[in-house]
Amino acid sequence: MKIKSMPFSKGQSAIEITIITSMMLLIFSVMLVILLNKAGQAQMDQDRQSLEQANKAIADELLMAAFSEEGYVRLFEIPELINGINFTISLLSNATAQNYTEIALKSINHTFSFEGVEIVPVFVNGTLVKGQNRIVKKQGWVCINLPICPG
Repeated sequence: MKIKSMPFSKGQSAIEITIITSMMLLIFSVMLVILLNKAGQAQMDQDRQSLEQANKAIADELLMAAFSEEGYVRLFEIPELINGINFTISLLSNATAQNYTEIALKSINHTFSFEGVEIVPVFVNGTLVKGQNRIVKKQGWVCINLPICPG
């Protein structure tokens, strides 16, 4: 008895290979998109953390000056960019109560928006600038980048 084999078509195997290759390419593409999305999110989290750390470091500088002895003088640097992110920084002092200062750091033209505020329980005169900053404590007053501290 002879077993008849089914006729084998070369066109059919080419279609099957094309379908399998397409499915594998689709699965690979989806995995690649998910991986790149996770990497982008991790980078944004790292950038956000770097901005928060910079804001906290500036707040620590103000606190160190406030709780230091009279005549305290220190130079400290604020970088032009933080992890390649351009930003603005400003001091917002409560002029009426004179018992706290806010340090506001905002990202400029970046893939995400960041605005961080640190509140320091000290009244500070002056302004923060990118680059070198001079902090002075005189007669109980903390001054940044002022030629004469009003204390």
